[in-house]
Amino acid sequence: MAQRVSQNRPVLLDSRGNPMRFCGSSAFRGAGGTRSQALASWTPPLTDADSTHRFARDAIVARARDLYRNTPIARSMVDGDVARGVGAGWRLRSKPDHQALGISFEQAARLGAAIETNFRLWANDAQRRCDAQRRRTFAKIMRLLWIQRRTDGESLAVLRNRDDGGRFSTCVQVVSTDRLMNRNRVQDTDRLRAGVHLDAYGAPIAYDILNGHPNDFYAFRKAQSWITVPRSTETGRPIVIHGFRDAEPDQTRGVSPFAPVLETFRMTDKYVESEIASAVIGATIGAFVKSGFDPATVAQSLGNVADVADSAKGWQDIRLDHYEENPVLFGDVRIPVMPPGDELILTNASRDTGPFAEFVKTAYQMTAAALGQAYPEAAQNWEGMSYSTLRGMYNTLWDKVVVDRADFSDDTVFPIFYAVTEEGFARGYIETPEDAPDFWDMPEAYLSALWIGPGQKHIDPIKGYQASEIGLDANLTSLEEQAAQQGHDWRDLIDQRSHELAYMAERGVTPHDTGAALAVTAPSDQEAAPPQPAPSQTAQR
Repeated sequence: MAQRVSQNRPVLLDSRGNPMRFCGSSAFRGAGGTRSQALASWTPPLTDADSTHRFARDAIVARARDLYRNTPIARSMVDGDVARGVGAGWRLRSKPDHQALGISFEQAARLGAAIETNFRLWANDAQRRCDAQRRRTFAKIMRLLWIQRRTDGESLAVLRNRDDGGRFSTCVQVVSTDRLMNRNRVQDTDRLRAGVHLDAYGAPIAYDILNGHPNDFYAFRKAQSWITVPRSTETGRPIVIHGFRDAEPDQTRGVSPFAPVLETFRMTDKYVESEIASAVIGATIGAFVKSGFDPATVAQSLGNVADVADSAKGWQDIRLDHYEENPVLFGDVRIPVMPPGDELILTNASRDTGPFAEFVKTAYQMTAAALGQAYPEAAQNWEGMSYSTLRGMYNTLWDKVVVDRADFSDDTVFPIFYAVTEEGFARGYIETPEDAPDFWDMPEAYLSALWIGPGQKHIDPIKGYQASEIGLDANLTSLEEQAAQQGHDWRDLIDQRSHELAYMAERGVTPHDTGAALAVTAPSDQEAAPPQPAPSQTAQR
């Protein structure tokens, strides 16, 4: 007869009222609980992308900006990143999709030249009309937005229309990311996150922006009023430019890259400050007196009688008065006469800085790696670096530069290019090719482009140019690609070179043959020893 199980046993239920299921130990050691001494206290919360940053954003950004302002190595890292990422500015290489537009390659080349001219005139306007504040060229705007991304983790700008007699009305207003917050500081909702309005799919559709910085004393009421700006117009023209690096799905705001290294930076800075203070104290206090007498007697023995009240004259006082009137001198150096039993002890200002220097270097190497930087470049410390090491370091560093430029181009530069090109078509500065669709019908085909930033410098120029020559001869690369890697437009190089050759021919100058130069063997880490002269017959005898 089967035994009947009692129905009165207690059952644990979950939040939905269903019986809880218990599993055995995990197959992954990293998921271990209290049995693991290393993991027992490691219980980070499992949160969504916005919750992890919602309450910590202001503290992280404020500390990151403070590092940029006051910590030399952090300043060097950010400025070096700006120099590699933006440099003096980007060049537009417009490449309209001729197949999508139904035009020939030659027509697309002429159309691209017109688009480039249109954007170049806007970006380099003599009155700085590309900037809403009339202060910056487009290159300076790019550098400012890049610094925002490196400190705040995101960049924010609004495209305005200011028609004051210039060729264009489109201009960029760079906005502090601190001004992006919910209207009236209301709580976040499913459709409103940190000042960003979302649709049902999580796409941003509008932004709540304060009219003034929240901590600007002179902004007054502007810092207490908001404006809601749509992301784009009904035709798709961008208005708000909000760029950041996506680290997690459903992420609404950017996170400062300094976030994981703030503590390391701060502790290292405090260590540096303490070490400097100790060194200063050791260098400032040159000596001290070890004495059993009162301070007045010691001060008199050192000649500081002006700061000590007169006391009863005794035998020691008479001695001190004598030496005060007739000091013992060795050259120009006075030798103080000490009372009996006193001792003058000189401090030793030398310090063992080996552990300090090694610790600081290690800490900054970790922070540089987390920020995607190269420590030798940030610290300007090239000690022990060989050609092979430098080449490997820069190749790795350049991979990050390429990714960062792609992100910046996609979410920040492209919307600006979109708006300026649209105005160029609307004003008639750019003509639509015959039988091609209008710009508003297929903007992506017209806006296909290549942005040329600062070039990747050759550590060994000879080897670099030799590799380029071999790649061109084998048809593995193109002149356009090679020129872009060096920060140039191949057409500008050809035009300039053609002009130079024609001028040289006119002047009767023969161009130099570069074949011999390319055949030169470049130096390497392993330098061959110089050949030894053959022994003479006299020596052999």
